[in-house]
Amino acid sequence: MRGRSSAKIRRIRRHRANAEIAGLPEALTGESLVSRAPENVPRREATRRNSSAARTLAALIALISWFAFVAQTDITINRLLARGGGVLDGLDRLTMYLTNLTILMSALCFTSLALSLKSPMSRFFRQPSVISAVVTYLAFVGIAYNLLLRHLWTPTGFRALVNESLHTVVPLLAIVYWIFFVPVFQASLRKSLLWLVYPLGYLLLTLWRGALSGFYPYPFIDVNALGYPRVILNASLLLAILAALLARGNGGSSAAMAAPNQTPPIAGGGGFFLMPAQFSINSWGCYIMDIDTQTVCAYQFNGVDHTLKLMAARNFKNDRRLSNFNTTPAPNEVAEWVKKEQEQVRGGNAQNENPAPASVETPKSE
Repeated sequence: MRGRSSAKIRRIRRHRANAEIAGLPEALTGESLVSRAPENVPRREATRRNSSAARTLAALIALISWFAFVAQTDITINRLLARGGGVLDGLDRLTMYLTNLTILMSALCFTSLALSLKSPMSRFFRQPSVISAVVTYLAFVGIAYNLLLRHLWTPTGFRALVNESLHTVVPLLAIVYWIFFVPVFQASLRKSLLWLVYPLGYLLLTLWRGALSGFYPYPFIDVNALGYPRVILNASLLLAILAALLARGNGGSSAAMAAPNQTPPIAGGGGFFLMPAQFSINSWGCYIMDIDTQTVCAYQFNGVDHTLKLMAARNFKNDRRLSNFNTTPAPNEVAEWVKKEQEQVRGGNAQNENPAPASVETPKSE
């Protein structure tokens, strides 16, 4: 009878807990975990980036990027064919321009954002740090062209449309997307330096290919006209500008970094509680504690796939019985210190209550 009544009480308590938690806004979804986090933490990834506005803008950027890349590919190949070259010669010339490689990267990235594909490449391009790097490359291409190269030629008609799409429209739209839909985050110096591999690799490969063919795609890295010392200087200045853009793009605001110090909310009842958790600078999830079973579970939220991953679970029934485990100093040492301090206080009080009598001077004999 006692076992049945205990089981019935547990069922009633669980039912009450479920009734209370059912009132929480999507308590176990990714959106609820993000929305219940402090206001200034990195939390836009699971909400704004999957909104219709974000997908629409990403689709627009992807569409323009693919159009510009395909059109530029067709223009370049036809130009080389007209000069007696082949299709492979056209593809070789196409890949010597940083603009064409970066616009292809943009097409892949924003297609992944618009369609939310499940492929490894799509998951890679949906990371906030990767999006920030791609947007920075596009901004660098736009700045470099409009400041250093625009005055060199004036295309017309269809080629003008393609040129503006490559160097102005896509970079500006990408920056708008980054401002409104990419969550803030704290990037490490190592990751920021890692994104310089792409421009550095491009520069070294282009100089090597130029040494073999005699063709350099941009006048500021033309070794034939400037020589290696001047080219290295120009490239260093451009890389410094790109590094500064990457440092600004790959980071989080001070408000977002300070927000985790706020007290997170706790929800639930009837022996069942849910609370947000932060496992690292840019990793969030929740803790679930069941008082009846005396168990706590930790779940990590994946903002890319919108899934919860069980990270750890533990029964703390016996943990509560420990009085001294992996602590410094030990409780008995603290007790000794407290005892000594209290004895010193009592000794000082006793001296204050019973002061020593003043010394009496012995009278001199006459």
